[in-house]
Amino acid sequence: MKLSKYIELLQRTLKYEGDLEVVQSDVDSDMEIEFYKKEYAGSILYFEVLDGGYILQVDVEELDDYPDAVRAFCIN
Repeated sequence: MKLSKYIELLQRTLKYEGDLEVVQSDVDSDMEIEFYKKEYAGSILYFEVLDGGYILQVDVEELDDYPDAVRAFCIN
């Protein structure tokens, strides 16, 4: 999903549902779903590719070794 689409969906939610609190989910070691109040908006990270279920993050100091690295906004 592109950032513009994500923002569009968030704007639509804000318009119709109001200024809601934001929470995030996580799965603990016992495979139980836990929820936390979201305090961090996100950051720009680099990845080898964005295909498939598992994507490998590229350290910013190693970007020269990955000329096709993909820049993305990470929300967690």
